Amino acid sequence: FASTFLLTLVYSHSFAQATEKDTTASCIANWKQGEEKVLVISRHKESYESGKRTSNFNFSYEAIVSVLDSSKEGYTIKWVFRLPEEVRLANPGLAELMPVYDGMKMIFTCTPLGTFKELINWEEVRDAYVAMMEVSIPKDLDDTVKASLDQAKTLFNSKEMVESALIKEIQIYHAPYGGEFSTKGITGKTSLPNPLGPEPMPATVMQKIIEINPDSGYFKATINQEIDKQGAITMMENLFKKMNISNDTTVIKANEMLATLETFEIKDYCEYVIIQSTGWIVRMSHERTAVMSEMKQIDKMTIEIK
Repeated sequence: FASTFLLTLVYSHSFAQATEKDTTASCIANWKQGEEKVLVISRHKESYESGKRTSNFNFSYEAIVSVLDSSKEGYTIKWVFRLPEEVRLANPGLAELMPVYDGMKMIFTCTPLGTFKELINWEEVRDAYVAMMEVSIPKDLDDTVKASLDQAKTLFNSKEMVESALIKEIQIYHAPYGGEFSTKGITGKTSLPNPLGPEPMPATVMQKIIEINPDSGYFKATINQEIDKQGAITMMENLFKKMNISNDTTVIKANEMLATLETFEIKDYCEYVIIQSTGWIVRMSHERTAVMSEMKQIDKMTIEIK
């Protein structure tokens, strides 16, 4: 159960220069009020157990991105999901089964650099996902399933949870904004949500430029992120000590969690093509690999301006 729960919560290049001089570049938004872009989003997910693939899923949709406001305080942006016409024709009735991808809008604010700040209509986004979840489940539910459904609804009853779990596309697309990248690479520490406790899990991150094209006005950058496994184990050990666990059953469960962490891996690899003059990311790809014991899940996403 612990393995499934963790995986559920969790979605080589080189650059050569003529000299060894380090080159840096920043991802900074320079958007104009009234601008509109259409993004093509493709998702792919596959799961493995004991080396055998157990699921394989592909899905594509679009997002209409509008710059509603641009000022010295920052930006207000709107994304609206829609199903491409060819997808509708090939899958009649899909819009009714997946209402999130048929007109749901997400309105959020960004800093003047383009860094994500806040999802304004988080309750509307939450309700859209809950509605899609309810459409996909049978009507004659037993009490246990109903209780699980109610628990899932409660889980997303805060803006923070909706922002962290339900707008993955926006969070990943905006991740590089406000950041600095180097041809030698810039490393640092970060954190990931912790499904086992209140404190986030420690992780390491590296941001690097892998290509610069001054003539075309773009640079290509990567963000590599990986959970600090030993740091996570130490953190959980300290947490259990603070809890002063004495009950035998609780001690066994705590040790099981620590043993689970020994096989737990989360790795993110993101690649972005950024136009320096406008700050628009014209193409990006993201891959998350999560491993827990014999289970492995790979989530891929590409976003490209149409």
